[in-house]
Amino acid sequence: MTRPSGDSDRRRIETSRSVPITRLDASGVTESSDEVVVENQLTIVVNDRVVASQLCLASDIELLVYGYLWSEGVIQSADDVVSLDVDTDAGAVSVRVRSRAAGKTGSLPDGFRVSAADILALMGELETISSLHAATSGVHSALLARGREVLFSYDDIGRHNALDKVLGRALLDGIDLADKILLSSGRLPTEQIMKAVRTGAPILVSRARPTDAAIELAKRHNLTLVGYVRRGAMHVYAHPERISG
Repeated sequence: MTRPSGDSDRRRIETSRSVPITRLDASGVTESSDEVVVENQLTIVVNDRVVASQLCLASDIELLVYGYLWSEGVIQSADDVVSLDVDTDAGAVSVRVRSRAAGKTGSLPDGFRVSAADILALMGELETISSLHAATSGVHSALLARGREVLFSYDDIGRHNALDKVLGRALLDGIDLADKILLSSGRLPTEQIMKAVRTGAPILVSRARPTDAAIELAKRHNLTLVGYVRRGAMHVYAHPERISG
C-alpha cells in the first residue's frame, strides 16, 4: 500500500477558524472575533472492529492512526498494515492489519544519555514551535528530538493524539527511538508511559507533572520520566541516571 510521507500539505486542511465574540474588559464591551480550533470526530476501525473513537484535528490522520496502532501494541511495524482508508465525510478510518503476536513491553535498555541543558532547550522549542497553538491556545504539541535537534513535531486537540502523530511519523520513516527523546506539552498518565515503552523511547519529557501510577510504571519499565520543566529547572520522577547535569 502507499504510505503517507508525513510531509502532507497541512494548509489544505482547516484546523482553525475565526468566530465572532463579545469581548468584555476594563474598557467595556466590544464585538470582535477569535481564532478557535476545528474539532473533528474520528472512529478507528481495525479488521471490522471499532477500536477507538476520539476527537482530533483533521490534519495528519494517517500518522495519527499509524502511531496509535503502534503505541497500543496492535502493530509492530508499518508492514503489519495491509490497507488504510480514510473516509473524511464519515469521520472514520478503516484499517486491515496482519494478525501478529503482541509486542513485548519489558524494560527499556540502558546506555542512552542526554544533558539537562538539552532538555531545557527542547522544552523551549516545544513551547514556541506550534503556530496553531500561538493562534488558538487550543492544542497540545509533541516532538521527537535527537540530542538538541528537533526532528519533527505535531499538534492535536488531545495530548495522546499529538504524541501518536509523532510516533506514526517515526514508524513510517523507520526511525529507531532508542536514542531519541519524546516531549509532550500535556500531562503524563499511564497511557502516555506505555506509548513510550511500547515504541522503545527511553526518555519522555513534559511541561506537566505525571500521575503517581505513571511514575511507578516508568520505574518498572526503566523509562526516564521528566516533568514540570519550566524556568530553567525540571523534576525527574524516574531513572535520572540518563540525564547529566
